[in-house]
Amino acid sequence: MIWQFQDTNIYVLASVHVMAPDRNTHVDSINDILAVVSKVIFEASLDCNDLPITRYINDQLSRNISKTLFRDTRNIWLKYGLSNSELKPSKIWSAALSISMQIFSAIGFDSKNGVDKIIWESSRNGAKNVDWLEDENVGLMCFENSPKEEQVKFLTETVRNKRKVVDSLTEIVEGWNSTSEEALLKILNTSLNEYPVIFNSLIIDRNIQWIPRFLESLKANTPTLFVVGALHCVGESSILKILERDHGYPSSLINAKS
Repeated sequence: MIWQFQDTNIYVLASVHVMAPDRNTHVDSINDILAVVSKVIFEASLDCNDLPITRYINDQLSRNISKTLFRDTRNIWLKYGLSNSELKPSKIWSAALSISMQIFSAIGFDSKNGVDKIIWESSRNGAKNVDWLEDENVGLMCFENSPKEEQVKFLTETVRNKRKVVDSLTEIVEGWNSTSEEALLKILNTSLNEYPVIFNSLIIDRNIQWIPRFLESLKANTPTLFVVGALHCVGESSILKILERDHGYPSSLINAKS
């Protein structure tokens, strides 16, 4: 899903962070845009690996959740081949994210094939000017600063409702491939309802924080592609809606599918 701001050389691509190699139906459209831009801006650097924010210092997961939830978490963690030594210091939300990624991987989806990761590698190999909107820890801080109750609910749903985890990814991928803003908005609203603090911080607040960078690029009009998560691009609080409503920069979807 790609939008272009009216009368500019600025584009926004709605990304899916995990993908299967054969499930991206927008490859040609993406390559067409990459051919005409000189700069690509991502949410954050995709080169980071070790992130200390994901681990407790002088604490451990088992002390922060119930014995039964820890038992169930440990069972599924080990089932997916992760090490017990990595689980021990893992924070609640980090354990949920790690297990989610393992569930995705088991059905053929991973971050290495994520839309943003593929564009990241292509842009760097193609000598594009690559930049990002924020430090890699900012998105994770949305989980870190959320109420413990939401973090526990997130971990519980991930560990005990695998089908829901798979369905949530499938819905995003299908909505993205069909360029259905309606489908993605439904997913966003469900997420905001289930995890209001996490998703308001993760999506809405960050949209607002990114607006100055978009305005800077729109004024300069250097051919630029912004690559952000799909849920940042739908709804009344989306980046696109804020820029049109509050700053006078309308945009249109240029690779819509009938």
